Amino acid sequence: MFRMNEHICVAVNTKATGEKIRKLREKCGFSKTEVQESLGLVGVQSIYDWENGVKLPNLENALGLARLLGVDLDQLLVEIYPKEPCQT
Repeated sequence: MFRMNEHICVAVNTKATGEKIRKLREKCGFSKTEVQESLGLVGVQSIYDWENGVKLPNLENALGLARLLGVDLDQLLVEIYPKEPCQT
């Protein structure tokens, strides 16, 4: 996490990103297999890992996912929080 300004902070949250990926994939009507094939992945295990918050997609896959799902990369990965979570 890092400070963006006095009022908000930005973070990449693995669990929240996974939930977003799943919701967007379902909203767009894609199966895990369709996403796997579109991204050129060997299997669907990575997609399960992303959607379950086990790990994040690498940059290449995140960019491909964002394009496939019709969102910007920051919409896919970034969470914006009020100031308090960034305070140390």
